[in-house]
Amino acid sequence: MTDRQRGVTRRAAAGARPGGPGKRRPAGGGRLTRTILLGALAVVFSIVWLARELGLERADLLGYLWASILLIGGLTLAGSVAGGLFWLLRRLTRRRD
Repeated sequence: MTDRQRGVTRRAAAGARPGGPGKRRPAGGGRLTRTILLGALAVVFSIVWLARELGLERADLLGYLWASILLIGGLTLAGSVAGGLFWLLRRLTRRRD
């Protein structure tokens, strides 16, 4: 009986382990931290570059950055609170049943 008749793929027949390169694995804590730090560094350098290229004040651009951070943080907080309320409501309605 051949591998094809048994339903074995070529990769499996060759000894490739399941969950190989095509399987998504969560990033490790160190890789995630490095990605966040590199992203933050890229933002800082882009602000400095933008200020030089457009002749804008860095203080103005940093003010816009902080406003953006506050807006995103506020929306994230509002979404988290709404999600928590839905979770609490669902938990309370399950207890009644």
